[in-house]
Amino acid sequence: MIIGLPWLFGFIIPFTNKEDQMLYVFLVLMLLQGPVIFVSFVCNKRAINLWRVKLCGKNADGGQKDTNVHGSSNDSKHKAITIDTSV
Repeated sequence: MIIGLPWLFGFIIPFTNKEDQMLYVFLVLMLLQGPVIFVSFVCNKRAINLWRVKLCGKNADGGQKDTNVHGSSNDSKHKAITIDTSV
C-alpha cells in the first residue's frame, strides 16, 4: 500500500488544479518509502535478535551464545552433513 500510494498521487497531479500541493504530497510519500521499508525489514524481532547475538553474543532469552573453538555455533539445527564418496 505504501509503495503504490505515491504513484497514485503522481498520476493524478497533471489533472488537478493544485499541482504544487499535490506534488508536495507525492514527494513526502515517496520519501517515506525508504524508512518504511527499513523498519519493516530491519526492525523486526528476528532481525533484532540476530543483531543482538552478533554484537553482544546473547540470545533473546539473555543466555550466552554457545560457540566452539573455531567460533561457529554448536546449534543442533545446523549440523554439517558429510557424504562418503568412496566406493
